[in-house]
Amino acid sequence: MESKIIAVADSFDAMTSKRPYISNPLSLEQAIVELQKYNLIRQLFMYLSIRY
Repeated sequence: MESKIIAVADSFDAMTSKRPYISNPLSLEQAIVELQKYNLIRQLFMYLSIRY
C-alpha cells in the first residue's frame, strides 16, 4: 500500500516541481487532471477500499 501512495505522490511532485529538464512545471490543477487521466488516483482509492 505504501508504495502506491508514494508512486502517486512522486508523480505529482515530478509534474509540479521545477526540474532541470522541465522548464514550466504543471499547475496543481493540471497535475490533478493528469493523474485522473491515467486513473492513478482512482486506482489508489480502489486498492485502499479493497484492502481495508
